[in-house]
Amino acid sequence: MNEPTTLHPDQAEELRRLLGTVEDWLLHTSFEVRDDLGAFLTGLGWSGAEPQQLVTWLIDALGEQTIVLRPNTTSPNTSSPGSKTGPA
Repeated sequence: MNEPTTLHPDQAEELRRLLGTVEDWLLHTSFEVRDDLGAFLTGLGWSGAEPQQLVTWLIDALGEQTIVLRPNTTSPNTSSPGSKTGPA
């Protein structure tokens, strides 16, 4: 199993930006490009799934990692501006 890696916040933000850019590009690219990517992933032996399914999984994984890498801007003991928590 791989050991966890700690990233500097700037590194995490850059990685999040890069992954998000690739995800966004894949969501807006042509079917031909996605077909080529699916064939490429199949050739790498990602799984026995259909190439289109592999591309969908890749796009989903990129999106999930983009979310995971977002900085935690709130703590459990604070509320964000404009929130409806606390006394009225």
